[in-house]
Amino acid sequence: MSKLEEREVNQSITNAVAKAYLNDGKWTAEVDSGVIVSALSHQNPNVRSMAAIELGKARSEEAVPALCKALAEDPDPRVRQNAAEALGLIGEKEIEVDS
Repeated sequence: MSKLEEREVNQSITNAVAKAYLNDGKWTAEVDSGVIVSALSHQNPNVRSMAAIELGKARSEEAVPALCKALAEDPDPRVRQNAAEALGLIGEKEIEVDS
């Protein structure tokens, strides 16, 4: 991926997270949950943290595997905390995290 393509992908991820955030978790048709899930891998920990929050607010069950991975592996404690809270909001009772 070229630097320009990478910048465009990062911008689309950031825009999607911002739209979800500004709508207080009430996603509209133009907010793609898959993009928000992919934001959990973004290089910026603030974007990852916001993505986890928004996935929890939206109770996105499709995000559970990515949130579990963020909880287990993300180097930023805020991201891990927000991933844990998101999983709690989603309501997964049996979550396996390999340590």
